[in-house]
Amino acid sequence: LFTYSLNERSGNYEIDRRGFEAVKEKLLSSLTNMGQPCITICDANFENRGELFLKHRFDGAELRPDYARATLHNLHQIWTRPVHIQTIFGETITILTFDGSNHSERTLTRETAA
Repeated sequence: LFTYSLNERSGNYEIDRRGFEAVKEKLLSSLTNMGQPCITICDANFENRGELFLKHRFDGAELRPDYARATLHNLHQIWTRPVHIQTIFGETITILTFDGSNHSERTLTRETAA
């Protein structure tokens, strides 16, 4: 057994690691929450404006930006107010926002992160 990952240089998936612990970790993470990201509601009145604020529990796997935007769009249809999600892309803490017409994102420093 082995784990694989995308080689950015070649654009192909290649064997990443063969160790037992790496394989076990990969299998368990795919089974936990059926491989879906864990997102929690942090504030239903974000900045005292009735906006929904969500937080992605980063476990090493980044959110797919296209899925995150589509999810925010769908949540906005239900919530009818702007929706936000805090996540991590690379080493950067990012808040993705959808206000009903525009998607935006802003980065935070570790000190200002919620």
